[in-house]
Amino acid sequence: MLIDIVLRRHYAAMLGFFVVAWCVLTLLVEKLLLTEQHWVLILSSLLFGVMVLELLLRGVMWSIYGSKYVYSILNYTLVDHPVYGNCFRRSTKTHEVGHLLFDKFVLYPDSPRSLDLDQNKANRVKFSINSLGYRGVEFTAQKKARLRIFCVGGSTTACDCNDDEDAWPSQLQSTLIKKGYDVEVINAGVQGWYSYQDYLRIRDEIRNYDVDIILLQQGWNEEFEFSSLSLGKNWQPCLVRNVREQHHLCCPPNRFLSNARLLSVYMGVHAFMKRVFFLRNMSFENPARWMVLKQAAYISAWFENMILSAHLAADRGIMFYNVNFPSLVDVNDTVEEREIYVNNSRLSELFANYQAISKRRFTRTLQLLRPVLPCFDIDVGLQERKAVDRLSLFDDEMHTTPRGNALIGSYLASLLLADDDFHRRYEDPANRVANVNLNPNMISEIHSKVIYNEPGLDRKIDEILKSLNCQ
Repeated sequence: MLIDIVLRRHYAAMLGFFVVAWCVLTLLVEKLLLTEQHWVLILSSLLFGVMVLELLLRGVMWSIYGSKYVYSILNYTLVDHPVYGNCFRRSTKTHEVGHLLFDKFVLYPDSPRSLDLDQNKANRVKFSINSLGYRGVEFTAQKKARLRIFCVGGSTTACDCNDDEDAWPSQLQSTLIKKGYDVEVINAGVQGWYSYQDYLRIRDEIRNYDVDIILLQQGWNEEFEFSSLSLGKNWQPCLVRNVREQHHLCCPPNRFLSNARLLSVYMGVHAFMKRVFFLRNMSFENPARWMVLKQAAYISAWFENMILSAHLAADRGIMFYNVNFPSLVDVNDTVEEREIYVNNSRLSELFANYQAISKRRFTRTLQLLRPVLPCFDIDVGLQERKAVDRLSLFDDEMHTTPRGNALIGSYLASLLLADDDFHRRYEDPANRVANVNLNPNMISEIHSKVIYNEPGLDRKIDEILKSLNCQ
C-alpha cells in the first residue's frame, strides 16, 4: 500500500534530516563563527521544522488509522510494568477491541495488514487477558479446583497466534479434566519474557495464588535477550526493560529514547537502531552471531534464574517442573527432512542450523538439571512427526499451531499422570512437599558443566564459522 511505503520511508527521511542539520550546524560553527543571535535563529528554525514534521506525520497517520493511530507503531496488548518491565494489558479481549490492532501475536499467521476495521477484527485470534494480567479466564486468589497449575514462560507458553482454547495450557487442562482430574491450569506466559521476568512474577504474584504446580518453559528468549542487546555487549543478568526497549528498540534501559513523545523522533531512532545495529548484528551470516552459541553468560544466568524460581516454589511447598520446548528443526535432522523445513518455512539453511544448535544447548542444560529439577521433555512426544507432518505442528520455527498445541497438551498430561509426585499431591493437596532437590553441592557441580558445550556442538559451530570467514 502506497501510504505504508511513505511511512516506512519517513524513517530514512527523519534520519537524513538530523544528519544534514548536524552537518550544517558544524559547518556554520567552523566557518562563520556564529553569534548568539545566529544560534537562537538556527535552533528556533530547527525546532519549528521538527514540530511541523511531527504535526504533519500525526495528521497523516490520523487520517489513515484513526484516533488510535499510535498503535499502528506501538504494541497495544503489551504495556509497561514497574517491576517486570512490561506485561500484558489487563482486562483485554483483543477480538473485541474497537480499533485497529497490529500486534502480530494476536493475529492469525500471515494475516495481511488490513486498514479495514471489520477485516482487521476478522484477522484476530481470541486472545483474552484477565483482570490480573494472565491469558485466559478470570481466577481468584484461592483455587476452586483440587489442584492449580501455573504454566510460566514466554510466547511459546502464551501461544502466539492461537485462540484461547487452542493454547497448550488450555489443552492440558481439557485433557486432564477429560481423564477425571479436577484441575485448573493458568497460562502465565507473556510474549517476549525470559527467565528473570518469570522469577520476579513467581516471587511477587504466582506463589501467592494457592498454586500446587509450576511448569516453567524457557530457553529461546534467553538467547534472544542476549543476542539482541548487541550480541551481549549491552546485556547484563537480571535486566528488565519496558515495551519499547525490549520489543522495538532492542536496547538497554534508556528512558529518554523509550519515552520519547515525538513520534517522528522515535520512528527515526527506531529505524536507525534497527538497520544499523540490530539487523546487522542478528544476521546469520555474521560470524559474531555464531560466537553467541559459545557464550556461557546467558546459559549461566538462565540456570541461576531456574534455581531461584525453584527455591521460591519449594519454600511454599509448590511442585516445580521444567518443560522442554519443541522446535521445527533438530541437530539430528536428515538431509531430506532439513530440506523440507527450509523450503517450507522462513528458515534459511544457516538460520535452521543456528536454531537447531541453540535448541540443543538448552535441551542439554535441562537434561543435566534433572537430578535437581525434574523436566518434562514434550519434544519427545512430537519427534515421531517428521518432514511434512511436522510442518503442520508449527506456525514458524518455534511457535506451534492448534494441532501442535493439542499434541503438547495431551503428551504433557500423560507425563504428569505418569509422575508419582503428581499423584501424591493430587491425593493429598494439603501435604505440601516439594519435588526438587536443591542440594548446593549438586547444583554447583551441574552449573560447572552446563556453561560448556558438548565437543561435537562446538565442532559444528567452528565449521560454520570457518565457512563464513572464508566467504
